[in-house]
Amino acid sequence: LRWLERMPPSRVLDLGCSGGLLAGRARELGHHVTAADVLELPGVRDRVDRFVQADLEQGLPEELIALGPFDVIIAADVLEHLRDPGGLLGQLGSLLEPRGVLIASVPNFGNWYARIRTALGLFDYDQRGVLDRGHLRFFTRRSFTKLLSTAGFSVTRLDTTGVPLEVLVPGQG
Repeated sequence: LRWLERMPPSRVLDLGCSGGLLAGRARELGHHVTAADVLELPGVRDRVDRFVQADLEQGLPEELIALGPFDVIIAADVLEHLRDPGGLLGQLGSLLEPRGVLIASVPNFGNWYARIRTALGLFDYDQRGVLDRGHLRFFTRRSFTKLLSTAGFSVTRLDTTGVPLEVLVPGQG
């Protein structure tokens, strides 16, 4: 979000916005935020300028396409929940301004925590994290970069975050 803090007011699309907390912060920074998710969670419309209920598994709805183009599209931890994330990414290119930016994040299945659990035979689905029950796809840095490239995007910056240690301590998080 630090990147959005340095941008002039822009048109932002937050895909898979959940409760709209990230979108709300972008809006507080002066951006015009359109958000979309399959479910409308309580309070989300209070945090965004416009909410579109959309099942991204079916692609981008016409209502959302008509609202574009956008300067920034955020797909934060949403692509791993889709059967065809490349198909959605292919559609996003047409929704971006010519110098627009896609900010996307996915859990990294190649991280040490997932590798150790898998090596120990603990490939169990959980409530959250890399093995969230809703995840249909798993990515490593290389597979995610390839997915983006195949969809016509070039990666200009790649950041990683560590394992949230609070999930390792029973009763925390």
